[in-house]
Amino acid sequence: MRILAVMAVVGLIVVSLFVVWRWTPQGPSVSAADILLGTVKAGNFVVRVRAPGELRPRKEQWVTSRVAGTILDANVYPGSVVTPDSVLLTLRNPNLKIAVLKADANLASTKARAATEASHLKGELLALEGRLGSEMAKGQALMMKVRAEKHLYMEHVISRLQFETDQLEARNTKDQARLLEQRIVAFKSDLVAERQSESSAVAAARATLLQAKLDEASLVVRAGISGVVQAFHVDPGQAIAAGTAVARIANPRNLETLLDVGPESARELADGQGVEILIEGNGRSIVRGRITRISPNVVGGVVPVTVRITTPLPPGARPNLAVSGVVTVATIAHAVYVERPVGAQPQTRASVFVVSPGGKRAIRTPVQFGVASTEFIQIVSGLTPGQRVVVSETRHWRTPMRIR
Repeated sequence: MRILAVMAVVGLIVVSLFVVWRWTPQGPSVSAADILLGTVKAGNFVVRVRAPGELRPRKEQWVTSRVAGTILDANVYPGSVVTPDSVLLTLRNPNLKIAVLKADANLASTKARAATEASHLKGELLALEGRLGSEMAKGQALMMKVRAEKHLYMEHVISRLQFETDQLEARNTKDQARLLEQRIVAFKSDLVAERQSESSAVAAARATLLQAKLDEASLVVRAGISGVVQAFHVDPGQAIAAGTAVARIANPRNLETLLDVGPESARELADGQGVEILIEGNGRSIVRGRITRISPNVVGGVVPVTVRITTPLPPGARPNLAVSGVVTVATIAHAVYVERPVGAQPQTRASVFVVSPGGKRAIRTPVQFGVASTEFIQIVSGLTPGQRVVVSETRHWRTPMRIR
């Protein structure tokens, strides 16, 4: 009897195990806590593209050093508010001070040479004019003498030789005066050219002095614009060359947004489209803008999209502040759509896992996708409203999948 009882118990256990095995669903399984589900909906499908980004200045200015020198001190740091006259740093360069002294001495000597030459030329001109006056006076006296001797010659009081000799002398004196007049005209022309040359030399020396003083003044590097220092690239004691960029300054109230849009979503965008920009900070603020530029290139896996802000910025907005942008691309009426499954691409045929009404199994189902937004995708065929779809990663799933 004991043996029969043992056999009966063993048989009962075997039968129970068979029943459990027979009625327990077979195949691979997944925990319900490890999957995300989306419900197929019907209605107006608003195609939106969401993308992260940041605020950045519309205009930035690099401040460079006009001259070389060694930095004595730095007066600003990133984040410092500056005006056009704000001193960023001070340089030391003894050669520039020496250049000012040399240029000043050169200007003084050039002026002195110009004054000396002008005095000399004026003296020569006065001498020529004096000779001309003498010759003209002599010529007039000789002409008067010839007119007087003409009557004496006609009356044979003086000889013909004397009369003609006096006539010749009068003509020679007149010719000499004419030559002196021509020489004075030419000398005055040369005098004007010489004065212009001296003036040019003085002007060049004055310009050299002015440039030397400007270079010396450039040892104090100023901001040049109002704004906030974004970057400061030098340190006290550092020797820098002329043209070295020392700081980057931006206007914090003149900002734009740079969004990082996925390449697929970027195809739906166009210049001029409106954008809602969510700014995180002391509270959530929404501003509006319009797309002004879509980069033709993919940079780091994303397409940079520039948005010009068209409404006032909230207090606390600053460059490099993280934002998110939403672009409403289109609205499709009477559409069927669902949360976008991982890897779902617009305008393609694919398959998704549809959850059974009881929620215990997920069955692979072919679908035709239409247009897509960042969060949702249109269903052209294959699904009906109300069905639940696995939207999390399913690349390694087999069909059917059991949901625990």
